[in-house]
Amino acid sequence: MVYQEKNTISQKALLLLAFMLTVLFSCREKTATMEDMKVYQGPVMEIDSLQTLFSDSAILRVKFNAGKELEYQNGDKEFLKGVRVEFFNEEGTQQAVLTAQKGYQEKLTSLYRVEGDVVVQNIKDQKELHTEKLFWDSAKKKIYVKEDELVTIKTPTEHLKGKGMEAAQDFSWYKLKNPVGTTTFSE
Repeated sequence: MVYQEKNTISQKALLLLAFMLTVLFSCREKTATMEDMKVYQGPVMEIDSLQTLFSDSAILRVKFNAGKELEYQNGDKEFLKGVRVEFFNEEGTQQAVLTAQKGYQEKLTSLYRVEGDVVVQNIKDQKELHTEKLFWDSAKKKIYVKEDELVTIKTPTEHLKGKGMEAAQDFSWYKLKNPVGTTTFSE
């Protein structure tokens, strides 16, 4: 009988030791792989139906509308469901409207890029610009199209085509860099 008790005690001790070793090694943290360490690069904020108003001396100067905004870690923004920018003069009267299918903003430079069926309309002068990609420098209050991009400008008296353009953000003046053709209408 004494022999059986010693055997039972040593079996219990072995089972307890095995259990403790199993628990000890199963609780060890998993070693992180390079895949686990990838930094998230996606948007940190998402906004549907955004409207931003810019004013100067309590007078509305720019009204910016976007259907959807994604903001990234570095502050850059992407506008996915259409962009509409309205420009106002010193009296608060609407001067021009810019529309596009999507847009982007670089936080550091305040530079906006809009793409897809871009249209700028100057209401007073009845001028209209059409292109596929346009940049708006909000700090300099200018819009421009790079020299490799086509531009069409329609006024009441002519239609102009060219590559590259620079203008005031309200499209009150413009400079077509490489004109390709002009159609003049007589009244």
